[in-house]
Amino acid sequence: MKKLMMAIVGAVIVCAAMTAGAEDVRDKWTNAEALGEYGYVKCGERFYPLDNSGDFDYCFRKDCNKNNGLERKNYDIYLTADYEADNLVVDANILRIDLNGHNLKIRGDVTATTTTTEAASYIYVLQLRGGGGTISFPYNSGYAFGIRFDNGDAESYFHWPELKNEYLIQDVTFANCLGTVFDIYTRNNISVTFSNVTFDHCSAERGSCIYVNSVLVDMMVKGCSFVNCSASGDGGAVYVNNVYNGGYIDFLNTSAVNCSAADCGGFMYINDSDAAIYGRNSTFVSGCSAVNGGGVYAEGTFNMSGGVIWKNRVTSTASGIGKGGGICVGGTTTMTGGYIINNTVNRNAAYGGVGVYGNCTFNMQGGIIWGNKHNGGSAISGVGTDNNGHYTKTGGLVDPAI
Repeated sequence: MKKLMMAIVGAVIVCAAMTAGAEDVRDKWTNAEALGEYGYVKCGERFYPLDNSGDFDYCFRKDCNKNNGLERKNYDIYLTADYEADNLVVDANILRIDLNGHNLKIRGDVTATTTTTEAASYIYVLQLRGGGGTISFPYNSGYAFGIRFDNGDAESYFHWPELKNEYLIQDVTFANCLGTVFDIYTRNNISVTFSNVTFDHCSAERGSCIYVNSVLVDMMVKGCSFVNCSASGDGGAVYVNNVYNGGYIDFLNTSAVNCSAADCGGFMYINDSDAAIYGRNSTFVSGCSAVNGGGVYAEGTFNMSGGVIWKNRVTSTASGIGKGGGICVGGTTTMTGGYIINNTVNRNAAYGGVGVYGNCTFNMQGGIIWGNKHNGGSAISGVGTDNNGHYTKTGGLVDPAI
């Protein structure tokens, strides 16, 4: 009996040791280059091999710069194979993700941003290179990649003056994402570039793909696609809010197809902004829908110098509600080129092409507005005004009202 008890106690001790060892082995930070089965995470000069789905959780819980005070957190995520992870929650100053053409699926929460107001906790650099790979997070809530500068203290902001604010997202697809993918909030001047990025079946409360709430931002969206993205509020794919002081947002050779908003702006909602927001060249908005502004709802400043807004629609059937199958103007919109064609409104709504209301202004200096219709079959004027809206035409071509 004594031997049996000793054996049982010994077994318990062994099991406890194995359990502790199993927990400890997950803290795999090493100073030597380490490539796991799926790639690695690098922090400064330390490596964490990715061998299973729980590694992200363990990796980012551990501070690789532990006891180094305000030393910046510099993370690189490098994949060598398709990878599924439980969560991706990382607080970083510099974050680089390289998919190398592989797919990253997150089954839980995704928050790659800063979480405090300390100077050492700002994301100064975000680089996300997909190489044709895909990121998906179908069960996330809130926002995923947060670009945030929430401190107006210039001394804190320039804590590391050698770093430039650099944000580049390229050659990647975001598919089946729940929650805003990119939330950009800052009171400082930053530059963000989206190049050859596809957003496919993303959904959120507003701005499912990109939400900009920034005093001053320069953002280029070129060669990108927004497909079947939706919002339960405003801005099916993009929501722009409070961008001032000479900032600009430029959509170049970009397409938005079958995006929708339960409220306003099937593709994009612009709220209270005086930034120069451009839609130009081959930018294409089609098949989008909303209560007002089937394609674009522009409550701020919007400039259309090219591209096509085609076959979008207003969903409202209520009398007096539902303006602008193509664009609803609630600020100042200037059109110097491009096409607004074949957009529709419902029988009780108004203005199939451009609807202008509330002492706001649509300046037409070029381009073509044509064939915008009532879904009952008869054409409505290409541009209509309501509640003291202003419409001036110095160029371009508009089909006659019928």
